[in-house]
Amino acid sequence: MLYFYKQHSLVQPEELHLNGDGVYFNIFTEDSRGEDTTGTLKNIGDDTVLYASIQNAGKNRYMQLTGYLDYQEIPLTFLSEEYNTDNIYLEDGENIIIPFKLDADISSNENHKFLISLFWGTDLHESDTKLKTNNYSLSYDFFIQNTQASDYNLLQYIYG
Repeated sequence: MLYFYKQHSLVQPEELHLNGDGVYFNIFTEDSRGEDTTGTLKNIGDDTVLYASIQNAGKNRYMQLTGYLDYQEIPLTFLSEEYNTDNIYLEDGENIIIPFKLDADISSNENHKFLISLFWGTDLHESDTKLKTNNYSLSYDFFIQNTQASDYNLLQYIYG
């Protein structure tokens, strides 16, 4: 099991959610950890630390996290050098938490949309196994609520 340190305190992996073969994926802030995922993140700025919880069971897998703010791809700044890479390699049974920030200007006076996707595939290759290999993805589409208004002007971001 891997652990990450943040301001001299230990960040523990989430409790195990998997039985058998599969991938578990969750996103939370320090304040929302342990709460049900509602699809809304509140009071998020460009200095907010988010956490990606990933659990892997059944096979060794390569994974990649990709983020989109207001429908435009943005870089994610990983706060762990071990995972500051395009391809995250997780062995069978690993349960990790990756702290990261959104590398974008996030207005505290506006609401935003945030889509984060986890893509993964096995480390087995079709040429070696003579079997079909698969790639998958999981995504969360969050509403970032930085104001009391519950509206979000979708056309503003599509047409600029």
